[in-house]
Amino acid sequence: MKTVKRGGGDAKNIYENDGTKLRCVNENNLYAVFISYTEIYNNTVYDLLDETAGKVLQAKIIREDSQKRMYVNGVVEVEVKSAAEAFELFCIGQKRKRMGHTILNAESSRSHSAFNIRVVQLQKDRSHSMVGQLSLVDLAGSERCSRTQNTGMRLKEASSINNSLMSLRTCLEILRENQLNDANKLVPYRDSRLTLLFKNYFEGEGNVRMIVCINPSIEDCDENLQVLKFAEMTQDVKTPKAESRYAPSKYKTPSKTTKQTPSTQSLSSQTPSTRTPSTQTSATSQVKKAISFGPKIPSVKLNMENPQENVMVLDNLMKVLHARRQKRERNRQELAMQEQHLRKRLVHIHQDSVLTKSEIRSLKALLKKEKQANRNLNTKITNLDTSNEKLSANNKELQDTIRTLQNTIDEKNLRINQDRLEREKVRQKLILQSEQMKQELDERLEQQRARLQAAMRIKETKIQKVKEILKSDTMSACASEQEVKIVQEMATPGTPVPARRHRRLRSDSEVWLKYNVIYPVPRVATIPEEEEID
Repeated sequence: MKTVKRGGGDAKNIYENDGTKLRCVNENNLYAVFISYTEIYNNTVYDLLDETAGKVLQAKIIREDSQKRMYVNGVVEVEVKSAAEAFELFCIGQKRKRMGHTILNAESSRSHSAFNIRVVQLQKDRSHSMVGQLSLVDLAGSERCSRTQNTGMRLKEASSINNSLMSLRTCLEILRENQLNDANKLVPYRDSRLTLLFKNYFEGEGNVRMIVCINPSIEDCDENLQVLKFAEMTQDVKTPKAESRYAPSKYKTPSKTTKQTPSTQSLSSQTPSTRTPSTQTSATSQVKKAISFGPKIPSVKLNMENPQENVMVLDNLMKVLHARRQKRERNRQELAMQEQHLRKRLVHIHQDSVLTKSEIRSLKALLKKEKQANRNLNTKITNLDTSNEKLSANNKELQDTIRTLQNTIDEKNLRINQDRLEREKVRQKLILQSEQMKQELDERLEQQRARLQAAMRIKETKIQKVKEILKSDTMSACASEQEVKIVQEMATPGTPVPARRHRRLRSDSEVWLKYNVIYPVPRVATIPEEEEID
């Protein structure tokens, strides 16, 4: 058997038979193959082939039979006639298996699964059967929450997976310890549904083969070391082989009074040699009673000495033969009628068979179309689920990006607000400083104005005194001279000379002062007193 992916990508696996056949098979025996598919999700067993419960799978219970063998109660076992049917059931179970998206894997198994192939062998010459089973178990890998960053339901699933794997490791370690120390320490199979279901395999009633899958990367180095140590430890575990569970059954096949399954009916119909001699004798006697040829022909013995007696014997013989002849005619007519009735029945059965075959062909064609449509719908559902998971992952990434950008915007807004507050503080500080400077300048101007006014008052006082002196002392003498000078000036014009009686300001340099309200006026030296002009 091999599978081929058509179309690439997420295309469906297509079954193709590679022509492999089993050679060491006893063709004198009858065989039947049954398939079951279960999963262990969150330490609970579910049947992946159970279609009675609808979309929601119902939990199953693990029980122990009379021979101390563990089995899943109420699990569906489907009889298959070819490997293609078994592969189709496997694909149906795979679609119902719990899968999830994590950071490390796009499609991560969230449960352990077991695909069971049970073969029943029935011997024709005996009333015994033999049963063999192959369980293909897919264990989910261990996860570290620090790497997967699982939360919610994914975290619960990872915890359940890790606990079941740890229980498996504990059981194997105790088996190894019992083997080395010749002890009889109790193995805790009941700590997990996984170890409880396959308890018989670890107790010597079957063979266990383990395939370990690792990821050859530097990030997974620590986990790979732990897995390889576990695999190396399991190689050393050896348990004593118990009585084979595949030995011939002690129970006979069901009799005719018991209710038979379709597979049992097909097996029993092919074994006519299993009838007992008493059954064959009763059937033969019934056939003999149904067919009668008349009175039995008597034995004839002729007496040559008595002809009359011979005549009577021959007459009786003729009567018997005549009765048998009549009986033969009646049997022939009855046989013809039965043949005609049988022919009619055969024709009717043939017609029914033809109609039934036609209906079967049409139903098979319809079933094939329905299966193809179902496959297409399942493929679409798978593609849509994959697309949905990708969109969910992209949405999550976009949400993370939006959250990061929002945090960046918040940080920048916080910085902007802080800058605004700093600027407002600086502005308030500048306003306060300017008010203080203005107040200081106003005070200085007031002081300077007061000094200038005081100086002006002193100067006016001095000028007033000078005027009074001049008016009182030289009024008479100067009157005539003034009149003469006025006449002379009017008669002969000359060069005008300004009457500079007083020097109002003495400049120390040629520096000009710029008027500015903000900057204070520098201190001015005391204005010297006016000098009188001689």
